Amino acid sequence: MTFLVADSDFTAASKMKHLLHSAKNSLL
Repeated sequence: MTFLVADSDFTAASKMKHLLHSAKNSLL
């Protein structure tokens, strides 16, 4: 259970990082 939650958090953080990176690139 804890592993699933941690994995889900990691995926969410990864998606956020990807979104921020994409947003930064589109602003440049």
